[in-house]
Amino acid sequence: MENIQFTQVGTDSNDVYGYGDYLFGESGVDVIDGLGGDDYLSGAAGDDILFGWTGNDTVAGGSGNDILYGEDGNDRLIGAEYRVHSFNYPELTEDPYAFANEPVDPNIIEFDEYYGGAGADTFVLGDAFNAHYRGTGFAIVKDFNPAEGDKLEVFGKLEDYTLGTGDLFGDGVSDLILDYQGETIAMLTDYTGTLVAEDFNFSADIF
Repeated sequence: MENIQFTQVGTDSNDVYGYGDYLFGESGVDVIDGLGGDDYLSGAAGDDILFGWTGNDTVAGGSGNDILYGEDGNDRLIGAEYRVHSFNYPELTEDPYAFANEPVDPNIIEFDEYYGGAGADTFVLGDAFNAHYRGTGFAIVKDFNPAEGDKLEVFGKLEDYTLGTGDLFGDGVSDLILDYQGETIAMLTDYTGTLVAEDFNFSADIF
């Protein structure tokens, strides 16, 4: 059982951290394991692998091609840099990568993988200012399941989004494509259903 909160701050090398409620990497390839409890994990720059495990976790990859695992609990997965007006986490203010304060670069090339696991998870594909993954790149959402209460968090309004189908991995199983104003921002792999308005949350200044 976790009863001590502390922060691990990574280096510019390849890092492995665990056993904490606020865990941060920096540049480099980070592997961060939240284990039990409600954790905030931030990979920042680099191609990171983050595990929330049990608890209701926020798993934020930052820039780079990240792999995010929520696992058990109602988790919030953020692959790209997320911009907000303000937030109420004073213990996070020393980490420059906790939240991006610059606009999302629409030309960035980024491919992130999202694994929600059990529970009602939120897959973040946009913030209050912009849709993520515009230009080259998109989120690969591996286990979106509305029956578990999963949601896609997006920017803008519903009519900005269109759906299509494709076969991302060439395995003969149809994947659902989500486009924002004609640009692909997400692929829901092995997902044969459709999406309805109730599957979306629209971003605001939630912090």
